[in-house]
Amino acid sequence: MPANTPTEQQMVSAAEQRENARLVTDHISGHHGGEGNTKYDDLFAPDVRIFLDSREDYPIGEITAVGLDALRKNTADLKNVGFTYEIEVHSVYTCGPVVVVCRTDTRKEEGKPDKPVPAVGVFALKNGKVVEWSDYYR
Repeated sequence: MPANTPTEQQMVSAAEQRENARLVTDHISGHHGGEGNTKYDDLFAPDVRIFLDSREDYPIGEITAVGLDALRKNTADLKNVGFTYEIEVHSVYTCGPVVVVCRTDTRKEEGKPDKPVPAVGVFALKNGKVVEWSDYYR
């Protein structure tokens, strides 16, 4: 049997799952309108893969980024766009190395009503680093 098959991989302990959830929620809670947590090397694996889906009325659009440099560029592109986001985390679930965050991203733009956008973020972690992040907007 090849090494590192799912049956041979070490189980993720409850303590690791709690720590993974803390890492992810700390990042999301500080992520407002592109400002966010910029300690990328602390949280994300060098080859992190990020996928954000899109809604027709969601202003950011679809984003795919691979690697820390692409993540940094994406964050820089979102700065000074004329609006920010307030993020409210509703619930966090973990299962092994996966963290699921149900939240509302509320767009704040001067002179316009707030626009809440329900979202679900799915994060896969390995050795305390995010290796994949997918956001789904409803």
